[in-house]
Amino acid sequence: MNITKSTRFGVIGGSKGMGKWIYQYISELGYGTQFTSLDEETQYASNVDLIKVSEIIIIAVPISSMEEVLTEIYPYTHQKVIIDICSVKHFIIKKLKELQSTYLSISPQYLSIHQMFGPSITDVNGQTILITHQQNCETNTLLFFKHIFEAQGAIVYEIDYERHDKIMAIIQGLNHFNVFISAKTLSLTFEDLELIKKLSSPTYRIFLIFYTRYVLQSPKLYAEIQIFNPYIKEIISLFMEESKKFLSLIEEKNFHGFEAYIHSMQPFFEKNREDSHVSDILIKELGSILSMQKIKKTSFSIEKKIQQIKFLILDVDATMTDGGIYITDEGIIFKKFHVKDGVGIKNLMEYGIEVGFISHSHSSNIVKTRAEILGIERWYSGKEPKEVILAHWLKEMNISFEEVGMVGDDINDISLMEKVGFVACPADAIDSVKQISDIVLSLNGGDGCIRELIDIYIFPIHKQ
Repeated sequence: MNITKSTRFGVIGGSKGMGKWIYQYISELGYGTQFTSLDEETQYASNVDLIKVSEIIIIAVPISSMEEVLTEIYPYTHQKVIIDICSVKHFIIKKLKELQSTYLSISPQYLSIHQMFGPSITDVNGQTILITHQQNCETNTLLFFKHIFEAQGAIVYEIDYERHDKIMAIIQGLNHFNVFISAKTLSLTFEDLELIKKLSSPTYRIFLIFYTRYVLQSPKLYAEIQIFNPYIKEIISLFMEESKKFLSLIEEKNFHGFEAYIHSMQPFFEKNREDSHVSDILIKELGSILSMQKIKKTSFSIEKKIQQIKFLILDVDATMTDGGIYITDEGIIFKKFHVKDGVGIKNLMEYGIEVGFISHSHSSNIVKTRAEILGIERWYSGKEPKEVILAHWLKEMNISFEEVGMVGDDINDISLMEKVGFVACPADAIDSVKQISDIVLSLNGGDGCIRELIDIYIFPIHKQ
């Protein structure tokens, strides 16, 4: 079959779920596409009527209806193309073979596809699509369906349908089972969900996000996957056995056994170590998203204040440092800065926002050295009131106090913090500073709190 823009596609089950998704996807590529459905949106009175005017038929109905629909339409599909997008393959391929034995004169092309995503996906770039079975399928037909997905950035793999179902018992069956049991357990604690969200770092929040995603979707598909895939029961039984073993280690307070249990699986995951780095990126990005949500929920004015920042003023002691003073036996004073703060400051200045230090530190040489290392031109360490120093700089720069952001931690910062447009403080700042701050950062002074402010708050707002 030569598939062109005049080729007619028919989608059975095209008004909802993945049926609607595939109908819209093919239509947007410019191919004439029609559908049937069980609701009032159907474009044809019956599936057979749709088959008669279509050259390529896509079956996109619930798993439990797949056999019935394939049996209904098969006698009318001679020299046409049938495609199923079923999540479980063994039983539908078995039914196909039975129909082929019954209708020897009927010879359609058959292609079995599994899109590894749900209908909420609007861009297939980076998504996975599996081709699990092809029968009488012409080369150009196979290439066409690979192309319409790969051209949009999807990743297409070919895998035997039996192997597919065994792997899906892990990818879908085990994961869904784990999510639903974990989510149910959480719901039975009757704890305050908002408090759990607030206290969860992005590392833990990501689990709650996916619990919510799965639980709030229609459970029918998940039920059918669990029930129709014959390999899932074996996987879940193994999961339950391991759960009991792990629980017994905890009940027995068996620390050695606990550690040995974790160590026993490390060789399996060692070859997947690169995913640990991927998780760092995901957690960081999620942190940015959650911080933006927090800003928007807390106050729209905070976002506006951050947008106005042209100059960021930083206190040094207990903001850029951990507040400690380290003295050697020879009387030499050391202070500890965080390298991540330095990288963040350089990134911010390269972006075009100037940074300055104003400190009442007794160790002016340390402040000077840190400023020189970072390429900061405006820095001050001394006894002059901080607002006097900043006013002089702002006159030189021709900007206003409202266009200044500041990070401080102690009582000697308050008078200046009350003048500038935006203020933040480390997590370990004194209470009176926290009370006047627009944002209280999650990290302590000297622990990377400046990098947190830049990466999680300033950049996402300035670059949006």
